[in-house]
Amino acid sequence: MIQSNRNHVLIAGLTAFTLWPLVHMAAVAQWDINPWKLGGWAMYSVPVPRVEVSLQASAGPDETWGAVDRLPGPVGEELERFWRLRRSLGSLSRPNRLAERFFEHIPHATQLRVNVITLRIDPQTAMMKEEHIGFTFARDPSTP
Repeated sequence: MIQSNRNHVLIAGLTAFTLWPLVHMAAVAQWDINPWKLGGWAMYSVPVPRVEVSLQASAGPDETWGAVDRLPGPVGEELERFWRLRRSLGSLSRPNRLAERFFEHIPHATQLRVNVITLRIDPQTAMMKEEHIGFTFARDPSTP
């Protein structure tokens, strides 16, 4: 009986080990997950993706957008956290928590734009290509 259970565990483990690269490859293609993370084998086929995150803020709807360079400690930590998550989990990570921290610590800003630039290989041309994604947030008018 014990030998039978061991065989089942061994077969299940080998099946999972065999199928994981296919699951990982599909997750990388679907959600831009970093192929170097989560134990997949796709990492051997692409360079590590480069991710840059920048912030712009506005003090009102008619105000111009300006780059945000200096951040209070908690906002800078959240920016670092988001950058790491974006680099690993791709489009599965969202900057909502970053926006919350930003508005908590920067009271004069009414709008925030989080710009994400990812440098990756284009599957059609096999050349490096920048992908730009922007997230815009507005301060909740009911909060001080």
